[in-house]
Amino acid sequence: MFVESLSIEQELVGDDQLAQWPFTMPCVDAIARDGLDLRRAVTFLVGENGSGKSTLVEAIAEAAGLDARWPSRTKVRKPAREDPARRGNAPGPHP
Repeated sequence: MFVESLSIEQELVGDDQLAQWPFTMPCVDAIARDGLDLRRAVTFLVGENGSGKSTLVEAIAEAAGLDARWPSRTKVRKPAREDPARRGNAPGPHP
């Protein structure tokens, strides 16, 4: 999937919602006002903690119909025993 631009359909957002989270985050507010064109093949989101990077990625995922809840309800299970490949001791070529 390639995302070429982001925008918020103004008719779906009430004025009262614009004064609440997530629209109070500067990055979301800017996209709500001006949209965002993604003109390159790769886009890096850079910012301080709490600046809205994850919120933006989650919003894109939701808009694409993906489950944006994190951590998901599926728990990550640790392997029963350590895999030798993780330690770099497995035979054969290593990437």
